[in-house]
Parts: sequence; C-alpha cells; structure tokens
Amino acid sequence: MGFSKSQLLERLQAKQIKFSQYDHPPVMTVEAQAKYVGHIKGGLSKNLFLKDKKHRFYIVSALADTKVDLKVLSQRLGLGKQGLRMAPEETVGEILEVPLGCVTPFALVNESAQHVSLMLDEGFKSQECCFFHPLSNDTTISLGIQDVDMFLKSVGRRVAFVDLEANPPVGKDQPPDLASLVPSDTTNIKEVMEKTASLKIDEAVNSKPATTTAKASKHYGGPEKEKSTKTGNSFADPEKFIEEILEKASSLVVSEIKDVNIEKHGQQLGDVVSSLLKKKLTLEFQNLATMFKNTAYTEGFTAVKKRKSKVVSSSGLPVGGPVFESGQALYLQVIVCPSVNWEKYPITIHDQIFWIVSGYASKMQRVSESEKPSMPPHQRDFKLGQRVHWAGDCRRIGTVKYVGQVEGYSGDWVGVDWDNRDGKHDGSVSGVRYFNAQFPKSASFARPHNLSTGISLLQALEIRYRTSSTKEEEDEMYVFSASNKRVNVQLLGKEKIEDILGRFEELPGASLSYQGVSSSEDPLEISKTLPNLKELDLTGNLLSEWQVVGSICSGLPALSGLNLTNNMMSHAVIGISHLTNIRILVLNNTTITWSQIEVLKDSLQAIQELHLMGNKLKEITPTSSNVVKGFDTLRILNLEDNYIADWTEILKLSQLKCLEQLHLNKNNIEHIWYPTTNDENSYKPFQNLRCLLIGGNKIKDVASMDALNSYPGLVDIRCSDNPATDPIRGGISRFVLIARLAKVTILNGSEITPRERKDSEIRYVRLVMSKAHQNLEEIKRLHPRFIELKAFHGIEDERASSGPVGPQKMASGLIAITLKCVGPSIGEKPPLTKKLPATTTVGKLKTLCESFFKFKSIKPLLYLQEEGSPLPILLDDDMESINDAGVCNQSTILVDEQN
Repeated sequence: MGFSKSQLLERLQAKQIKFSQYDHPPVMTVEAQAKYVGHIKGGLSKNLFLKDKKHRFYIVSALADTKVDLKVLSQRLGLGKQGLRMAPEETVGEILEVPLGCVTPFALVNESAQHVSLMLDEGFKSQECCFFHPLSNDTTISLGIQDVDMFLKSVGRRVAFVDLEANPPVGKDQPPDLASLVPSDTTNIKEVMEKTASLKIDEAVNSKPATTTAKASKHYGGPEKEKSTKTGNSFADPEKFIEEILEKASSLVVSEIKDVNIEKHGQQLGDVVSSLLKKKLTLEFQNLATMFKNTAYTEGFTAVKKRKSKVVSSSGLPVGGPVFESGQALYLQVIVCPSVNWEKYPITIHDQIFWIVSGYASKMQRVSESEKPSMPPHQRDFKLGQRVHWAGDCRRIGTVKYVGQVEGYSGDWVGVDWDNRDGKHDGSVSGVRYFNAQFPKSASFARPHNLSTGISLLQALEIRYRTSSTKEEEDEMYVFSASNKRVNVQLLGKEKIEDILGRFEELPGASLSYQGVSSSEDPLEISKTLPNLKELDLTGNLLSEWQVVGSICSGLPALSGLNLTNNMMSHAVIGISHLTNIRILVLNNTTITWSQIEVLKDSLQAIQELHLMGNKLKEITPTSSNVVKGFDTLRILNLEDNYIADWTEILKLSQLKCLEQLHLNKNNIEHIWYPTTNDENSYKPFQNLRCLLIGGNKIKDVASMDALNSYPGLVDIRCSDNPATDPIRGGISRFVLIARLAKVTILNGSEITPRERKDSEIRYVRLVMSKAHQNLEEIKRLHPRFIELKAFHGIEDERASSGPVGPQKMASGLIAITLKCVGPSIGEKPPLTKKLPATTTVGKLKTLCESFFKFKSIKPLLYLQEEGSPLPILLDDDMESINDAGVCNQSTILVDEQN
C-alpha cells in the first residue's frame, strides 16, 4: 500500500518543508487545475509517466507551457527516436501506487517506484513556487522547487534538472546528454504483479533476480546464507510441478466429457477438448511455467540459447525448446505438441492429458556431469581490475575488485565496484572487508555466471546491425489516436535499411555503444570486414587496455573518428602506434591523465579534435618544457567538467598554434589573465584562439572579463553561471559585458548585433557617469574602456545648469521605456510607452504604474528585460534611479504583481 495524501503532508511537515494547501474538486488535467489555482503566482506542472522498450520507467515533470518532444527526449536518453512512450494506465497504480491523474515527483516516496527515473524541468528554478498534487488530485500544494529537491533527497532520490525544450545534436562526438538518467535497474511489471499475488521467491539467494524474463532486472549486493532447497512452493520439485499441471488439465477434461458433449461432437470431441484446453489453460500454464522458471533461478540455473533436443515423450512426440543449464546440469525443456484426435472413449486420463498439455508443461531431466556444457574460459576466469557488466544488462558496468570465497557463504563470488554506484555495501560483508569500493554503496558480490566479461568487436557488430527486431518489440511501437486508442506503427523500408546496414564492407560509421565490447579480432579480419569504416563509437564498453584499442585501429585504416567515452582505460599507454589517421578522439570519462595524453601525442599526428571531459584533471603536465608542444593540427580541445582551478595550468596550452576552440566549462577557475611577452617577433599566446567557453566556473572579479580583451583573436565567449557574470548573484548584466568586451561578436551563444553593441556601450557609459563620487583615476582602473567609449560615442559630461530648467532641457534628459503587464490577475492590457527622467526612482516608477494601469489592490513588481538575456532582472531597490538600475532608452519593463 503506497503513501496516502495525509501521510505525505505529515512527512513534509516533519521535514519542516513549508507549503500552501488548496483543496478543490478532483481534476484530471492542468487546464482543470488552473481554474482553481491558476490565479496564484507560480508554475503549474504537468507530469508524464513514460516507459521504454526495456520496461524502464520515467517521470517527466515540466511547467505547463513547456513543450516536451518525446522523440527528442528519447534520443537525448540514448534510446533512439521511438524509445519512449506513455506508460500503460495500469502501471500507474502498480509502479507508482497512485490513482490516475496523480502522477507527480512525490510518487517516488513509494518503495515500488525506487527504480523510476525523474526529470524536472529546469524552468522550475525560475518560479517563485510550483504546484503539484500531493498524491491525490483533489488537492494542490505550492512550494519552492528547492523544497521539492530537499524532500526528494530525504527519500534518497537524486534530482536532475533538464532543459526539456533543448534539442542538442547526438552523434559521433556528442553522446546523448541524458544517458546517465536511464535507470540501470528495470522495474518489471510482471514482478510487481507476482509480489501482489504473494509469490515470494527468495531474492537474495545467490544474488539471483526473480524476474519473468531471462534478463536480470534486479541486482542484489552482499551474499546471504544459502537457503534449503525446500523453498515452500511445489515448483522446486519437477514431479510436483508436472503433477499440478496434469491435475489442472485433468479436472477440465473430465468436466467436458459429458453425455451431452459426446452426443453433440462425436468423434470430433478430441479436437474440441484440445482446443478448449488451449484456450482456457494457455495463460495459466504460462504463469505456472514462469513460476517454475523463477524457482529454477533461485536454485542457481540460468537461461541459455535454444538447442535442438532428441528427447522423445512417452507418446512418441519430439521434444525441444529453450534449455536451462547450470553447475547442477539441469535442463528445462518446453515441449511443443500439435492438436490431438482421440480415437476412442473413455480415455486414459494420465497418458492422454500429458500429451495435450505438453505444449505448456515443463519436464526436468538431469544429465551427468560429463554431458554438461562447460563455461567459456573468458566467462569462468576473472582478474582483479577487469571490467565486467551484469549478464543481460550491458549498461550496468563495474570493475572486479575481489574473486574468491565469502565467509559464511558457499561457492565462489566476484566482488564488483559498480560505476553507477548501484551496489549494497563498500566492499565489506558481516564485518569482514574484502576490498575498498569508491563509494559507501557502490559494491556488491555476484555469482560468476551473473557477470559477463564481454564480447569482441565483430561479434558486437553482428548483434548491433544484423539482429532483427522481434515481433514483440515491433508490437510495442504504437501511437494514440484522437479517441485515445492504440494504433500500431509500421516501419516502411525497414528491410531496405537493414540490408544497407548489414553490408559491413560499405559501412562508413558504426555505433557500438554499450554492447559489452572488450576484445578485438585479428586486425586482418577486421580490415576485411570493415574496409571503409571512418567513424567508430565505442561508448560505454568494457575496454581498458590500450593494446586492444591499438589492435582495433590497426584493422581500420580509414578510421578518422574514435569515441571511447565511459571506458576506464589503463594508465599504461602501450601498443597505440596505429592512431596516426585519427582526426577526432573522444576520451570523456576514461580516467585519463595529461601524462598519458603526452604519451599518446606522438601517435596522434593528424588530431584536430581532442575531448577530455570528466576526467578529474587538475594539472596540465608537459614532459619536455613548461608549455605543451606538438599537436600541430589540434583545433578543438575540450576540458569541460574537470577540476582545473589555476589559470596557470591553462596558459601551458598557449603555444598550440592551431588551437581555435578551448572548452573549460564546469571547472574551478577563479581568475583569468593574459601572459605578457617582451619579444614582439615571437608567437603570441593563444594567437588563433577564437572561442573560449568558461561557463560554470568560480570567477568573481570583473577584471577577469576585461583580461579577455588581450586575447588577440577571441570573438566567441561563453561565461554564464559565474558569480561575476550572473546578475541574480550580484554579477554584471549582459549590456555591461558587451561594453567591456570590445571584440566579442557572440556572447553566451547569442550573436551581438551592431545595434545591440551601440546601445550597450552608450548605456554603459551613462551608467558609469552617474556614479559621480568616483574620481577619474578610479574610473579608469575599474572601467578600462570607459574613456575610449565615451570619446567614440561623443558623450559629453553633464553640467549643472545655472538658469531655470526649460522644456527643451527637460526633454533632453528623458528616456523612453515600454511598460508591459505580465501578472496573471492583471488581465490583458496593451503595452504603454512612456518618457521619464533618467533620475526617476524605481519606487516612483511603481507608483506611476499603479496610475497608468489603474491598479486598485495590486502591488507591482518590476523586471528589466534585456535583449539576449535569458531571464529578466528584478528591480527591487526602490531608492535606486532607473538609470542606475540599467534602464536606458527603448528598454522594456515587465510589470508583475506581488503575492
């Protein structure tokens, strides 16, 4: 039973989370909800419950006016264009345990939703408060998004804010930006239903997943003591399993063999009863088989591929089907049988019924140890430091940290430290430490047969491009009609596309992300198979040795682009002499160091783009001198999302002569300067640098922005989300940045037009001039371009007039501003353009707005809307003049209302 509304509200109060509660009739849509709370300032939310093809679930919580394109979102998650769809209605109750119309982030408080991924609209951050249903659609609560964040963290959920309207490209060197939000654990609907039916399979024994498919969906950490094979349900015993099936079928057949039916159907009674059995018992027998399979899992058996069997049933019918095997050499064979014609009455129940139901029954056969297929060597032996993934889930990747016995538990165990921190402990069980994990709950122990050490490159290629989609997968592709009915989608030209992709010799690019690639075939075989391959994406595989990468590249002479993102590469860089043709190399999140890059440098003779995001780099460590040399063709260097704090480290890159773009977003940089050089004939530092991305750092001083004028060719700068450039945190506005940066033509991704530059520079000069308390030397120090801009635009100092102020003098000091109402309860009012003195205070302007728009009980809030700025600036100092606040001629003021 999930949380109720009252329980949730009590929990919010216990966490001291403030909220306002609004009761209303039940509503099913955002439009209906708006009738009751739409007049209150804040952001209404719409909440989508989605699923992908692997039955993983997602909640997308967005502002009501945010456009969410499921195709784009699906691609950003790495699921393809058709990977996401609305979850079936019944799963809302089964997974989230809330009624229809009550999906919100608060549903994640329920334990059944622990594997549901949550994406929150980034737009919530700009809202004063947000509206959600508290697990019941007859109530709405309003609270700050930071309070929602606090609550979700209190229940162990990581909050991900996403720009849901963004459409970033996904390609060779631009992996899906939201791939990390795909749940590594699947929430299986059938499993939930089994639990509600009290089918209690022991989940912890041997760390086996109790799912309804051969693929693992739940993973368990530390081993627990082996349980007795008497599990409490009859399905652990094959004889009892068959007996239960025969009993169900016998009772149904006996109920149908009546005089009236014999008279009615005569010799066709056999066919009639056979059809009836199939119709009425198919689903029940499938459920029994699923239960038996789950029991087999708890006994240590796993599924393998189909094999042909020569076993013959007691009725002479051939037997075949899926086989289950393990160390106990247990084979589970599902028998297929045609319809039956009976030749006489009465019938021999036991023999004939077994014949009929054999299409759904399962027969157990133990074979001798000599007949048992042995495990491949690469699946049997594990080495410390080896990369593995969970069998059936190539995205759940980890590093082997321990192999051997675990005290108190039988058999061999493998200790794994999982990349996604999806474990149960830190490497110790029952007080005994076996290894040290990276995080408190990133490790777990697993049986060897539950882990895979991967496959080769060409095997992955075969699976990726020559494996057709199943009918079940195609049946899941549908859209909803206007009447909310499913309409299946048919893929036109599917065979043609599969044929093109299947011709490996013509393939120009291959994406093998998260396929479990760990090894390479002979380079000659690779070259023969893929002679024209130019781009290869190996994101998220099990590669760790550079020799394997070198072997793959030596077999691909035409290869120019290689993506190794999310492969934990060894620190020993050897065997990589075949990278000479690589122009684009992506090594994001590979734990690589700059020392390794220096070793790779000689092999990367044609490199043009080098991406090193997320490698925790703190230093640039050249080997031969104080600056990095070589890389004569390198144009783009991406060092985003690292730990670089000192600009001195960046200056070590200043002699890269072809470097045009330097990406430094999301580091720890605090100050920027330009190195001085006395030799005019020498190469100027960063002479060809045109684009610099420094967003999301810790730059606090405006002098760092002024220093960017010294970089000779710099015209494209992204510096948002720094204390010095964020107006919300007291930083300077866009118009000030434009005025201070003389050569920049693109600022924070937005082009600076000549008109915007002129207006910004004039506005900036007047802003500086209004601060009369500063002397000239102080102004020159704080505003290096002030004198230059003042002269360039011919702006003269304002002198106090000795005579009376006439109409002409008064008019010359007026600025034209446009007032635009945006408050929800103000109603639609046309914008007004007014001319006001630049010395008008913000408080006076608020009073004027009350008069202009005839406000009666509304207290206005004013925001300055700047061209090119994503968010308006709040004018909250009533004593400040509008000129000092940044308002200039032709500015737009947004008039909102206070709560």
